[in-house]
Amino acid sequence: KALRREKQGLSEQLEELQRAQERMELAHSIETEQVVCRLVELSTEANGLRSQVRVKEHELETNKSSLNKVIQAKQQENQAKEQEMHTKIQAKEQEMHTKIQ
Repeated sequence: KALRREKQGLSEQLEELQRAQERMELAHSIETEQVVCRLVELSTEANGLRSQVRVKEHELETNKSSLNKVIQAKQQENQAKEQEMHTKIQAKEQEMHTKIQ
């Protein structure tokens, strides 16, 4: 009879251990699922950020190209003005030289 009680006690302990193990496995499974969900969220967020970076890079390249065109136009304009001023100065010098003679 004592053996039967001991066996019954051990069976109950075994069942309790099995239930505890099942709870631990379930908790681990839930944690794993939560981690996977978070990884998917982060991956989606990272893809969105990469896409935004590509758009910004394209905008910057477009702006850079536009600015370079504006700079070139201004440089040409300045060169033309410089040439014009140089020509005017030469004409004035020639005029003064002619008046002196």
